[in-house]
Amino acid sequence: MKDRIVRLIYKYLSPHYRTGRYFFASHNIRFGSHTYINYPSKIKMGDDVFIGNFNTIDSSVSITIGKGTQITNYVTILNHSSHNAVGILKEEYSNQEKQIQAIRQGGVIIGEYSFIGPYSCIMPNSKIGSGCIVQAYSYVNGDFPDNVLIGGNPARILKKLERQ
Repeated sequence: MKDRIVRLIYKYLSPHYRTGRYFFASHNIRFGSHTYINYPSKIKMGDDVFIGNFNTIDSSVSITIGKGTQITNYVTILNHSSHNAVGILKEEYSNQEKQIQAIRQGGVIIGEYSFIGPYSCIMPNSKIGSGCIVQAYSYVNGDFPDNVLIGGNPARILKKLERQ
């Protein structure tokens, strides 16, 4: 009986580690408060991932977050851009009978032991290599190799990181 109560408390009160129908995760996944995850079943995470506060993660296609990655606060990770109908159809958009496709959609891959700075936005079809650092307020769009400092709007490689 005691084990059952502990499992129930853990299941409903602990936001730090969820698997199964929520998303594919391993051990030591930590979440801050108010992080919104859309389509959590399409996220794959390695061990020891930290996701901070007030993030938006839209995984309508797929998101892979590598082992040991740290995602700070107010980060947005998207699998699609806006819908073309919003700008073109205006009021008629809400009267559509079928789902209208996004202008751009695709998966996001964040390599192992990367760091994503606050207020960064990672767009669809982006790949951040292992050991990368993304500076705050960066707009990441495209592929970046391992062990680089990424920053800016649009983001570019600022420096190759060397192990000390």
